[in-house]
Amino acid sequence: MKREKEIGEILAWFQQIKRQIGCQVRQPGLTHAQWIALSVIREHEGVGIKKIAEVLGVSSSAATQLVDELERNKFVTRKTSKEDKRVLHISLSKKAQTELQRMTQVRVEAFAKFFEALDDAEFSHYVMLNKKIISRIQSL
Repeated sequence: MKREKEIGEILAWFQQIKRQIGCQVRQPGLTHAQWIALSVIREHEGVGIKKIAEVLGVSSSAATQLVDELERNKFVTRKTSKEDKRVLHISLSKKAQTELQRMTQVRVEAFAKFFEALDDAEFSHYVMLNKKIISRIQSL
């Protein structure tokens, strides 16, 4: 029972960190879903609507609306596939690439401040424990 309570506390801490980082990196006018979509597009250059919808857990029409808005704000570009004219490939614009780089730098700086609470040995131990947890997650 104690372990479950502590896991609940860890989940609350993750949410607190997420909120803190989100406040620092989010550009006004972009929703959380749009940030996630931009991250998906960055990871999978030329991705299609179907993949974005899958990752976001929304319908293809909802993902299309989201991408439409990103395109209107000049964060993404669309290109029709040469092989299949029905398929669109979505890519980041230079504006989005710059903004995602800024966002990454802000996150790194914020986490660096958080980790100032740990000395070098504690930080190394924290890194080791996280690697162990990630390895377990990947094996599931």
